[in-house]
Amino acid sequence: MSRAIQRLMKDYRKAEKLIGRSTNESFADFTNSASFTTQTMAQIRRDPELTQDEKKYLVAVELIKKKIDPLMRCFCFVGGDMATTRRYLAISSGTPAALLDVDMPMTPININCLDPLGRSALSIAIEYENIEMIELLLSYNVDTGEALLHAIDEEFVEAVELLLQHEDLKQQQQKNHINVYNNRYSNNIGIIDKSNPLFTLAQDALEKEKKEQQYDITQKVHEQLNLSTSRLYTPDITPVILAAHRDNYEILKILLERGEKVTEPHDVRCDCANCIVYNKEDSLRHSRSRINAYKALSSPCYISLSSRDPIMTAFDLNRELKRLSRIENEFKQEYEQLAQQCQEYSAALLAETRSSKELEIILNYDSENPPVLSETTEKMHLSRLKLAIRYKQKKFVSHAHCQQLLASLWYEGLPGFRRRHSVIKILITTFVGFLFPLLSIAYLLMPRSSIGRIMRQPFIKFICHSVSYIFFLILLFVVSLRIDFAKVLSGIEEESNERRGPPPNPVEIAIMFYVAGFIWAEIKQLYQEGLHQYMADTWNLLDWVTNCLYVATIVLRVMAYVKVNQEERDLQNKSISVNGSHNSSGVHHTHDHHNLTTDPASISTGHNVRRRDWNAWDPTLISEGIFAAANIFSSLKLVYIFTINPHLGPLQISLGRMVHDILKFSVLILLVAFAFACGLNQLFWYYARMKKSECEQDVGFDEYCAKEIHKHFSK
Repeated sequence: MSRAIQRLMKDYRKAEKLIGRSTNESFADFTNSASFTTQTMAQIRRDPELTQDEKKYLVAVELIKKKIDPLMRCFCFVGGDMATTRRYLAISSGTPAALLDVDMPMTPININCLDPLGRSALSIAIEYENIEMIELLLSYNVDTGEALLHAIDEEFVEAVELLLQHEDLKQQQQKNHINVYNNRYSNNIGIIDKSNPLFTLAQDALEKEKKEQQYDITQKVHEQLNLSTSRLYTPDITPVILAAHRDNYEILKILLERGEKVTEPHDVRCDCANCIVYNKEDSLRHSRSRINAYKALSSPCYISLSSRDPIMTAFDLNRELKRLSRIENEFKQEYEQLAQQCQEYSAALLAETRSSKELEIILNYDSENPPVLSETTEKMHLSRLKLAIRYKQKKFVSHAHCQQLLASLWYEGLPGFRRRHSVIKILITTFVGFLFPLLSIAYLLMPRSSIGRIMRQPFIKFICHSVSYIFFLILLFVVSLRIDFAKVLSGIEEESNERRGPPPNPVEIAIMFYVAGFIWAEIKQLYQEGLHQYMADTWNLLDWVTNCLYVATIVLRVMAYVKVNQEERDLQNKSISVNGSHNSSGVHHTHDHHNLTTDPASISTGHNVRRRDWNAWDPTLISEGIFAAANIFSSLKLVYIFTINPHLGPLQISLGRMVHDILKFSVLILLVAFAFACGLNQLFWYYARMKKSECEQDVGFDEYCAKEIHKHFSK
């Protein structure tokens, strides 16, 4: 108790120095105050009360002796006094002291006693890695307690094996004892008369005892939560979990061979009875137990020993840990560290590949459709690489081995292209780009020829697709300039392009063929990848929206063309009917024909209506607006092509992240603007009504009032 008081006074003096008070008087005032009672003194942890022999026993276990090694000719340290420890154990087990060679009297001791640090003799032997002392202590059946966990924590493999063998031996002895008892009971049960009332009472008593031993879920949880707080490890820490935390391969292998495994915790949103009670009783311990379990599951050694597909297991754990980091924000940093560990583990496995063949096997492996051993295919599906991209495993995808294989596939068919001069690369790319129409036609006619094989190469295919798309953008640019080469060469005035419902020109027909090809390509991609994976890519959504806009433009242009032609036919039929009626009556119809041509209904219909007189919802106007939006989206698709550039690609990623930050900041700006708008509206609402009432009273000054309102409230 005096040591505890001294420690308390020392800490109190440190606190007094920090706040600048008198040390002696303050501590005296504190100890004499009502708050410092005997109950406070009782709460101070007492050191274990040991007898003199128990202290000697623990010192004998911990004793360090210096010994000269004759082979190494140097000093080495040997731990433990085996003779003294054996005497204490023998006396405590019941051996008379007279039978032992003892110089001084020894009394029986508690062989499971603890030193002031809370260590037992077995824990001390494990800490000093004294295997002989551990064998001696186990031979006298000392209480193992948390010795197995302590040995795993110290990563003492030999001690772990000894303790497991000792536990197996104890379980076997208990099992043999139960078997002997059951055999004795089965031999005697035949003699007992079951009709005897005593037998019925005994059987009822056994059933009642079994029912009392069956605790419900709440009682079990209370029992687990109310364990002694002096434990070094929480109840959820099992030997295999602790070994996984230490990432010790040998110990994990020993435990897994014995059938031990880490149980995957329940989902964070699980509402089963166990999770509800654990959350209600101690939510912190429940969260920590989940973290401990996932820390063990994400151990590289545990994944390597327990998983048939370690890379896939690392991918799944990485995604699950990222999800947990978003849900449990309090432990976000720990979950993100574990997710990073899983990502580094999968990349480290990829780094173990020693040849291109091994790398191809790993990147093409599909866990859902594993390959047959007899299958030999030359086509690379890269299923595992696509899965890594979908799971956003950046370190796996950006690993040097993976990138080297992708580069070899990308430039396949062009040996030495990457090592050529930049000028030669530009010339080859330009040459292939100019020849892409001829190469495309040759591929359609002879797909299995040498030219067809060249066209299947990824780099050549990319060049042809890029040049084709650039040509498509040029066609869009020509249409946006409203250039009609046929009419320019024929000398027709430019105003003829501004007719309602115009027929498509040759450039627009070419664009329609391009759009049909784009739609077919998107349908094929949707069929191959599936709806979920297709919608996961934002660029696919952009392509889908763009194609829908082009289809809407074509439909509206057809509707406008049909509508205007129908109006022209109706106007001609009306003109013919009027002319026929006048001819039959024999009256000159020049004046009536002039009235027909100047009729407002005839002016607002047909091809030759001025654009400013068109209806606001005219299909031609709507189609032009939709076509303009489609042109914008088509031009933005170039950003996707520029991703392959080592300089523009990172800038695109930075731009995307910057846009996200700008959107977050715009929320605050809109909030501030809305607050000021509400305040200004509260100040000026009366003046707007006043001006409106003045305008309503002065009917003759409507135009003047409108100008005044515009001048005052549009600034």
